[in-house]
Amino acid sequence: MFEQLWISSAYADARIWCNRVAGFMGSARVDPGLSASAALAACNNERYGFRQMSAAFALQSCIPGGAAARDAWLRALLDAAVAPPGYARPVRGPDERIAAGLQILADAGVRAGAALERAFWLRDRLKQALGVEIHISAFWAAVALDFGFDAREYDAFMLLMYTPGYAAVHGDQLARPALSFLPDQQTRTEA
Repeated sequence: MFEQLWISSAYADARIWCNRVAGFMGSARVDPGLSASAALAACNNERYGFRQMSAAFALQSCIPGGAAARDAWLRALLDAAVAPPGYARPVRGPDERIAAGLQILADAGVRAGAALERAFWLRDRLKQALGVEIHISAFWAAVALDFGFDAREYDAFMLLMYTPGYAAVHGDQLARPALSFLPDQQTRTEA
């Protein structure tokens, strides 16, 4: 089930920032291992990558279980006036990966656990208060918590989740003429 969740999020789309790095590397005929390493490094950022996923895990870990404590926690979160990690997706509208993730859980016969229920509780409250949607990183974090992952295990498991997308974009560029990927973005020297 976790492998299916992992694979369902690895888009082979060259417009995605980390895949774009893999595309540049493939176009330049860089070794696939180095290409994946460069794309992986691009994912280690605070806004959209692994650090954001780790922050979402930390947030999901601290949502209180009781209703009164949860309401007080939410008020403090809203007073911070910052969209919490795992919410406020940069793309408008719902995250299509969540529907796929819920289907994967259903197909495996897995019901929502307490952490996933709290994640959707928070989604409902944030949508009301801030007009923001849940992002897949909140979903993954909650599912991992429901399965007993700790922060270290979560980070280790999620580290390579986008690599199928890197590999696909890198391979696609190998099938095209060298240095043809985003040609207007590359510096060329005259021979």
